[in-house]
Amino acid sequence: MKKRILITYATYGSGHLAVAKYIEDYFKKENPDFEILSVDLLKYSMPVIGEMSRMVNDTVVLRLPLLCEIAIRLSNNKIASYGALEINMKMFENKRLKKIISDFNPDITLSTHFYGSTIVAKLNKQQKLNSKLITIVTDYKAHELWLKNYKSENAIIVPSIEAKMDMIKKCPEVDKKMIKNFGLPIFNRMKNELNYEELLKKYKLTNNKPIITFFGGSSYKTSNSYPFFRKLVKSNVNAYIFYITGNAKDLKEKAEKLVKKYQAKNIKILGYVTNVPEFMTISDFIITKPGGVLINECIYFGKPMLLINGGGGQEKDNYKYLVRKGFALRASNTFAFSKHLEHLVKNKVLLEIMKKRVLSYENKEAMEKLYNLTIKLLKDK
Repeated sequence: MKKRILITYATYGSGHLAVAKYIEDYFKKENPDFEILSVDLLKYSMPVIGEMSRMVNDTVVLRLPLLCEIAIRLSNNKIASYGALEINMKMFENKRLKKIISDFNPDITLSTHFYGSTIVAKLNKQQKLNSKLITIVTDYKAHELWLKNYKSENAIIVPSIEAKMDMIKKCPEVDKKMIKNFGLPIFNRMKNELNYEELLKKYKLTNNKPIITFFGGSSYKTSNSYPFFRKLVKSNVNAYIFYITGNAKDLKEKAEKLVKKYQAKNIKILGYVTNVPEFMTISDFIITKPGGVLINECIYFGKPMLLINGGGGQEKDNYKYLVRKGFALRASNTFAFSKHLEHLVKNKVLLEIMKKRVLSYENKEAMEKLYNLTIKLLKDK
């Protein structure tokens, strides 16, 4: 009988979806006999409330980072987080979502968002499911909300030892062995198939100067990266640059006009791309905001980072971790950005030191470890 694996995520941004997709691809490759169902929880939430939740999140995260920071900090305690979770879970109280999950009847659930963990834990408690449960934390410091289901979970996967220790500090009663310091499960089968020299030819580049990829867009319709990009263009930096705007179409148009105005022939503007591993492979360093998934892809490919301001909250914890580890430099404003950019382009020694630090990161087999743990739990069941 085929084993059924449920993967849950929520499309607040692209991070939770990306990890879910990585997991699905890897598990299908390793065992085609698995029956896998991936569910975007927001797709099955109450229509109006769910979409409003996404819109409010997108607006606050990108345009009001200070408000985002305040909201996250205020809810990051046991009492407030319980209330916040109870209120948010109301949007998933519908028969359609419960029926989809119950009919699939998973042997095990892998959740990249605490909403999914909460739903499955509740259905298990109601004896409508008998599913093992693994939660994958996507940031370097877990919010209190990630800890609400520890009594029902078989494992919690965290991206660093610091994240594990922070969880234990917040919840001393949790079984320490249940929290697994695997790293974030990022996998791309293309990594070992990509050839640096061939990619240089594909993009008509030479290695006579640094190659930089600036991930300036997002899954949202807007972005806060443009002031930094404008500074980059005006700096006339001696490097090849790819500026990727994602789904932010207005941003792409503005960037193209700016490049044309300054005749910056060394800069290429791209919209939404599906070949991120290629840009990771050829780049000497990456410019990005400190979103959980993209920074882990940088680590996976051994790339130093120049971090621009993100959305506050969890992204603030992410950049603190990366800077402390020496994997990244952080620019809180365009002046610091210009300064760090110049250092990275001109100082090969600094760049090489940062690269060695990134390459020394121990958690690069997270997906394999997650897969092996899943197999073990399925056998135990």
